[in-house]
Amino acid sequence: MKKTLTTGILAATMLSFGVLSAGCEGGEGEGEGEGEGEGEGEGEGEGEGEGEGEGEGEADVDAANPTVVLVKASIDNFVGKAVANTAYNGWFSNGSLQPGVLKNCLVHQVSTVLAVPNARYSGSATVTGLNDLYGAGADVTCRNMTDAHRDMHIPTTAYNALVGDVVAAVTEEIDDVPTRTAVLTALSGAFTDAAFKATIVEAAQDSAATNTPYNFLGAAVEGSGKDAILLVLNGADCDASVEGNQPCFVGRVAADASINTFFASAIARDDGARLVACLQRQLTGIAGGPDVYDNANFIVEPALEDLGQCKDMIAAHVGLGISDANFEALDIHAATALTLALGSPETGKAKDIIDVVVGALTSPAICAEIVEQGATEAVACAQFDPNNNPDNINLP
Repeated sequence: MKKTLTTGILAATMLSFGVLSAGCEGGEGEGEGEGEGEGEGEGEGEGEGEGEGEGEGEADVDAANPTVVLVKASIDNFVGKAVANTAYNGWFSNGSLQPGVLKNCLVHQVSTVLAVPNARYSGSATVTGLNDLYGAGADVTCRNMTDAHRDMHIPTTAYNALVGDVVAAVTEEIDDVPTRTAVLTALSGAFTDAAFKATIVEAAQDSAATNTPYNFLGAAVEGSGKDAILLVLNGADCDASVEGNQPCFVGRVAADASINTFFASAIARDDGARLVACLQRQLTGIAGGPDVYDNANFIVEPALEDLGQCKDMIAAHVGLGISDANFEALDIHAATALTLALGSPETGKAKDIIDVVVGALTSPAICAEIVEQGATEAVACAQFDPNNNPDNINLP
C-alpha cells in the first residue's frame, strides 16, 4: 500500500534542497563494503556518517516520523531490488554484509537529505551512536562513504543501476505525487552531485584501459561482470542438445560423456543452481570482482543456503578419481565458453583476460587439488595449454 505525507511534512521535505548544496549527502550511496565488496552495505548503499553527530547525548531520529516511515518502506523495497539485480548485487554478495546496518544507514542517510529532525548522517563522515530505526535496540555506526567504498572498484554502470532501483522503489512506495516528486528531486540532487558520486565510483573502472577484468567483462556484454560470467556459465540460450557457438559452459560439460558423470548429481539436485553459483563466485574472484568464494551472503545467493558455503577444491573433488584428461577437458570447455562470450578475440585485453582466467583455472595448484590419478598428473597439468588443445575439443 502506498503512503502519503501531510502538507506540513511535505514542506519540511522541501527544506532539504538547501542541505544538498553541501554535495555529499544523499541517498543511497553504495555501501559500506568491507574490502571486497561487501561490508555493511555491500557496495552499494549505505552512505555514512555526517560528522556533526558523534557524541552521546544526541537526540534520536523518531522512527514513527511520517517521513521516516515512508523512507523505511522505500528502503525495504530498494533492498529487495538490490539483492536481485545482477548489475550490482555482486557488491552485496559476501557474508560480511549486515542487512540491518545497511538498511538503517540508508534510512538515516536519506532522512538527512530530507531534513528529518535529528537526522545527522550525510555520508561525509562516520557517525556513531545512531538509533536503530528497525527496533533491534543496538546503536548503529555508519561509515563515511569514501572509506566504505575504497578499493571496491565500482563502475558508473553499477551506480546508475542502483540509482534506478532507488527511484523505482520510491515511486512504488509513495503514492502522493507532490510528496514523491519532492523526495525524488532531493535524492536526484545527491545522486547527480559529482562529489557524492566520487565517494562511490572509481573513475578507473569506466575505462577499458584501466578497469578490472571483472568490469571489463561486464562492459564487453553491456552488463556487469557478474552478467558476463553467468553468460559464460549458462549461455544466452543454453541447450546442451543443440550444437553451436554458445558460451554455455555448464551445458557443454553436461553434454560431454567423458566428464559429465562428475557433475550429474550437482545438476540433478537443483538444475545446477548451486554449481553455477559457486563457479560464478570462483571466476569473479579470479577476475578481480567482489565475491569471496567461500563467504557468500545467502540473501543474494539463496542457492547456497541449504548446503552452506562453497566447498574448497579438495573437499569438492576428493574421492572422485578425476584424471588429468578429465581436468583438461573441463578446462578446455571453460576456455571455449569464455572465448565465445567475449567474441573470440585474438589479441588485446579481452584475449589477455581469457589467458589470465584460464591460466588460473589450470594452475598447478588447482590441478593438485582436483586431479587424483597418478603421481605425474600435476606435472602434466602444469604443462596444460588450452591454445595447444591436443584433444581438439571444440575450441572456436
